[in-house]
Amino acid sequence: MIALRDSELTKLRDEISQQLKDYQDLMGIKVALDMEIAAYRSLLEGEEARLHLSGRSTPTMQTPGSGRGVKRRRTVLTRSEDSSRNFETNATASGDIEITEQDIEGKFVKLHNKGENDVNVGGWLLVRKAGEQSITYKFHRSVNVKPGVHVTIWSSDASVTHNPPTDYVMKSQQWPVSSNVTTKLINSSGEEVASRNTYRNILSTSSLRSDGFRGSLGLGTEELYHQQGDPRGQEKCVLM
Repeated sequence: MIALRDSELTKLRDEISQQLKDYQDLMGIKVALDMEIAAYRSLLEGEEARLHLSGRSTPTMQTPGSGRGVKRRRTVLTRSEDSSRNFETNATASGDIEITEQDIEGKFVKLHNKGENDVNVGGWLLVRKAGEQSITYKFHRSVNVKPGVHVTIWSSDASVTHNPPTDYVMKSQQWPVSSNVTTKLINSSGEEVASRNTYRNILSTSSLRSDGFRGSLGLGTEELYHQQGDPRGQEKCVLM
């Protein structure tokens, strides 16, 4: 009977571990998508007016004595700019507690206990640096993270209810925001046990394209003659 129970517990642990792994993979994809959405929104707001540049067409020229004009080659210059933002995330963890997610808009930082034992994080520091700004959150001495549990530390303006032991809302602080954000978890001995760095690179390419067409000369039966001397007996020059 005991052996059967142990077997079932082992099976459940394996299933939970697999589900946690799948969850982490999905969260990683979600973070990347959120970053790309924010990047494209910024591009649309700031770069839309600079996407296209059109040149002016050459006016139609008239030939004396003819009722039709000669259509010149018209050149249209089109300038296009393509900007893309590549997001990179690096994460490390020397123990069971890891930083699985940090919101690019500064709403939250999420931790996860990937081990099989409880971890007391009382007195530990969560430090997030974004550009020149730095915010530190200190865990209460009673905070204990159970195996497989995610703990989220929210900014004070996140409109989330304080709900330990899974959700903690800072009293008056907000996580800073920048294009380069690093969050570190420091234990009570001052050792860095986990970190996560998210940064973005902007790559821009520009191209100039010439689109033109040469129209036909609408001369019909009109002929262009040499203007010097008597045209009679002279060779006629016909523009085809």
